[in-house]
Amino acid sequence: MTGTLIDAAAILLGGLAGAFIHRQPSEARQLQLKSILGLVTIAFGFIVMVRSFGGSFLQVMGQILIMFSAMILGKFIGEKLHLQDRLNRFGLYAKSQFSKSTESVSSESGFLTCTILFCLSPIALIGPMQESLSGGFEPFQILVIKAAMDGMTALALAPTYGRGVIGAILPLTAIQGTIALGTLAAEPQLFQLGLIDSITAVTGLFTIYISMVILDARKLSLADFLPSFVIAPLLTWIF
Repeated sequence: MTGTLIDAAAILLGGLAGAFIHRQPSEARQLQLKSILGLVTIAFGFIVMVRSFGGSFLQVMGQILIMFSAMILGKFIGEKLHLQDRLNRFGLYAKSQFSKSTESVSSESGFLTCTILFCLSPIALIGPMQESLSGGFEPFQILVIKAAMDGMTALALAPTYGRGVIGAILPLTAIQGTIALGTLAAEPQLFQLGLIDSITAVTGLFTIYISMVILDARKLSLADFLPSFVIAPLLTWIF
């Protein structure tokens, strides 16, 4: 739960700063921060991925093959299920609400809009899972990246939505905390079957994909990769 609490704290600090500091960072500064965050995300993903590999050369090659196979198959299944399209509908709602600047919209929709932005994303699902499967919080985790992203988003939205930004901390903590506790309950069984490393490897590669989106290097439908986190341990168990 530590990562979720750090995420919540980042939103709180960003929301308070945005409420009292009405001047937003310049475009150049925003681009600079975005570039730094993207490069750090690449490093995080690479470290997580490499640390998941172990054994002989042939075993490592097999683990890499399973990782890429899981991502390819997961993407195929995700596209068939239209996962990204379904998630985009919530994003479009949030975007439409943000484009309206009246006070009535701010007070009525701010909480819901911010909840969608902070909670309904692939990172909000994978981050708590990663923390629970790694045995606790450590620096190289997706939730650290998510905290930085959510903090900057809260800073930008606070002048428009006010306390609605900070209010979104409650559902975020509840949702991510539930995912973390659920994964923690399943962790002993996954460890016994030797499936955690395959999930961790996919998490590392997924984190690198996140960096591509942050840096605008490539447009990826991240939600479509979510089935990969089920396929990876399944392939490991089979082979």
